[in-house]
Amino acid sequence: MQRLLYVDAPFCGIPGGDTNRSNFIWEQLSRAYAADLLIIKTEPYRYKEIPPHRGYQNLYTIAAQKCNSCQPQAIYSFHPQHLNKLKELLRREQYELVVFRFLSTFRLAELAARSLPFAQIVIDVDMLFSRIASLSWNRHRNIHNRFHLLEYHKLRFFERRAFQRDFRFFFTNPIELQMAVNEYDLKAVNALHFPNMMPDKEKCQSSQAPHAPYILFFGTLNSMANSDAIDHFMRDIYPSVKEHLTSSGIEIRIVGKNPLPRYQEYADKVVKIIGPVEDIGCQIAQALFVILPLQVASGTRTRILEAAEYGKAVISSSIGAEGFEFSNSEILFADKAPDFANAILQLVAEPGTAFELGKALHDSAIAKYSAQVVSDNFLNALRSWNQRDSRKLKLAIITNRFYPEVGGAETNIYFQAQALAKEHEVTIFCPKRIDAPSNMEMDGFKVKRLKDLLNTPVRYPNLKSKTFCPSLAWHLLKGDYDLIQCFPALNYNNMLAFWISRIRKTPFIQVFFDFIDYAAEIARDPDFDPDILKKIKPKFYQIPILRGMEQAFAIADKEIAFLKQYNEQVLYSPVPVLSEEYEQNYPRPALLESWGDQSFKLLCLGRISRIKGQDIALKAFCKVAAQMPEARLIFVGRTDYEPELFEQMQEIVKEHGLETRVFFTGMLERPEVLAWLKHCDIHVIPVRFMNSGAVVVESFFSLTPVIQSDVVDPNLVIEGENGYLFPRTSVEGCADKMLVAYQERERLAEMGKGAKAKVKDIYTYSYLTKLYNDTYYSLLKRDIKND
Repeated sequence: MQRLLYVDAPFCGIPGGDTNRSNFIWEQLSRAYAADLLIIKTEPYRYKEIPPHRGYQNLYTIAAQKCNSCQPQAIYSFHPQHLNKLKELLRREQYELVVFRFLSTFRLAELAARSLPFAQIVIDVDMLFSRIASLSWNRHRNIHNRFHLLEYHKLRFFERRAFQRDFRFFFTNPIELQMAVNEYDLKAVNALHFPNMMPDKEKCQSSQAPHAPYILFFGTLNSMANSDAIDHFMRDIYPSVKEHLTSSGIEIRIVGKNPLPRYQEYADKVVKIIGPVEDIGCQIAQALFVILPLQVASGTRTRILEAAEYGKAVISSSIGAEGFEFSNSEILFADKAPDFANAILQLVAEPGTAFELGKALHDSAIAKYSAQVVSDNFLNALRSWNQRDSRKLKLAIITNRFYPEVGGAETNIYFQAQALAKEHEVTIFCPKRIDAPSNMEMDGFKVKRLKDLLNTPVRYPNLKSKTFCPSLAWHLLKGDYDLIQCFPALNYNNMLAFWISRIRKTPFIQVFFDFIDYAAEIARDPDFDPDILKKIKPKFYQIPILRGMEQAFAIADKEIAFLKQYNEQVLYSPVPVLSEEYEQNYPRPALLESWGDQSFKLLCLGRISRIKGQDIALKAFCKVAAQMPEARLIFVGRTDYEPELFEQMQEIVKEHGLETRVFFTGMLERPEVLAWLKHCDIHVIPVRFMNSGAVVVESFFSLTPVIQSDVVDPNLVIEGENGYLFPRTSVEGCADKMLVAYQERERLAEMGKGAKAKVKDIYTYSYLTKLYNDTYYSLLKRDIKND
């Protein structure tokens, strides 16, 4: 049996429509689940014992406190001590399902979501507080009623934020459900109509008949909706029926707890202010019919069902019956005061009509709102939700560049975001480097391009490596993110994100593509030491982040070893490829058609640059070209990145007379690049430095072995099985391996199959997404270090 926690204010033994619903929900949950009960001690019970409750396995309590004036008054606030008490309970008990009553408990729901990443979080919204505030303001728009206007705006802001969470929300009123979906962008799959149920009728225990026939209005009499309804009735409706009711000897009884003292001013021979009674059922059973002249949205709207269980006719405004599926043949609807008065006079004059209406209302309510029907629908919804995968997390991903700013890293992060967005709510934050909208939606995730303080004067495209976006702090502080994940190094924005994560107590993940700016180091010295990290010491302001991050990922073994000096929580993050790209059949490049079938094709992929080492591959080819008469060397990639190097390589080709055997294609479209990878015999990767080895993975997925310098990190090559290695910058070593590959060309196809087998299960976005998900949920079960 699944473990559940139900969170509510005191409800057992307390009369009222809202507590009736609470009792019903708790009765269903405690029967179907191994249920614990958490009672929030609200104002009346803060310093006294709560009424006895039953049906729980364990009972817990925490106290709400008065909220400050900036918060909506309908939303509970809690002392940190009580929040910590709840967090300890949640992490100790590991509930699978947590059900909250009312949006008032939203602060606790957020805490439960953070503490129990695998649990389903359910909130019985019941009613939209902002709608009640709006209707109350619109009824009396004046300075004395400004409280409702202020509350309306605060509640709108609060509800919009609340419905962005990937929780499940129940509504009693389908109209309000649609408002939440349409106006607040609540996902329809997360919303369900959960109406009130009609309780089983209890026999009236009173044998004493009323001294006079009466019409009944009942409810919690100090509520805003009911006090407004009483005032409306006495001011606008009662004068039209008073004379007839007086002559007929019929009373108007106003029954319920907490009557306002001013109601006594309304009392006369007809209107009786009864106040609280022991048995509301007897009051309903002995009434002629029930009136609900509501002008403001009420609470749980159970009164119609209570009248229906006794077969009593009801006259109601449209808003008084809102959310129920009753027709004009089951309820008399009247929204204007004259119409309401006429309906009262009609039922007084036609008892038979009142009887038929009551019977029709009873039969309809039984069919639609019986306890069994409502209970079955409620529990089935919970079970179907609970069978879904782990709840979606709200992820903030911060990166220094993002698609369509195309580069290897940008493309990789884009595809990672796309994969994660299938399971979570993902928002990308990046500096605004291009003239694009600040807020975008793409492929299931959001992109927010933030103003860069260092881009002064503003210029697009902004190609500077350093950026700083102070507004990131605001977005992360107010965003309620479950995790913050940063790429690709400890830049200013990512350091800012770390310190915000400490304030928000949110797990922080840093993915390192490069701990230092290797491009800058290479620009200073193209032959720099590839083990440079052994000489690097982090800046003093980087060390707290390195030690404090909850998890780090790195794409190179050297960086993992470096980072583990400061934090053991470092994992290898493979740089994946879109495996489906390599399953397609690409036509042979046109250039191949002019060569014989026996030609031996060596590919060198990437922009012409010293770091990528194409000059090494060319010099090596020149050394052994004579021994490989059928070999061709093809350079695929931009040639304008380092034009001087390209000119030098062209001179070498001419000097050795290899114009018909060495080719430069320039930049090609992606399908043509993949075609070359698929149709070449071997891929030469003569880099002077490389983190990640992504291009090696691309080759292996294309069933193509490689000749690779030994500086690629991590090294995926097993000598003679899926490729060949040579010492970094060694022309002779590269030439030797070209010749070996040429001589073993019959083995290369089989080596290619072994190469793909090595990477096909790990270097994919599905694998990386699983790796991230395992990390996310693991972190959310652990305490943050500074918590």
